[in-house]
Amino acid sequence: MDNLPKRPEDLDAMADVLASLLPPDQVLSESEVNGILLGAGDDVASLRRLLVDLGRVHRTGSARYWRPSSAATVSRAL
Repeated sequence: MDNLPKRPEDLDAMADVLASLLPPDQVLSESEVNGILLGAGDDVASLRRLLVDLGRVHRTGSARYWRPSSAATVSRAL
């Protein structure tokens, strides 16, 4: 992939697919996330940023990432 989609709907769909590549409720290092996302594109920093910006993945200040399970996401929203 060379560029991120421009339309918000396409970005959302892309983020959903990318997030599904990461195991839910498992803390990953930035290096581990990069390794997983590398299969989707060379610019893994942009892909990580997309996932965090759209709330599909959470990031700590120490560059640890995790994708909450659907249940965790729903319970936080309530």
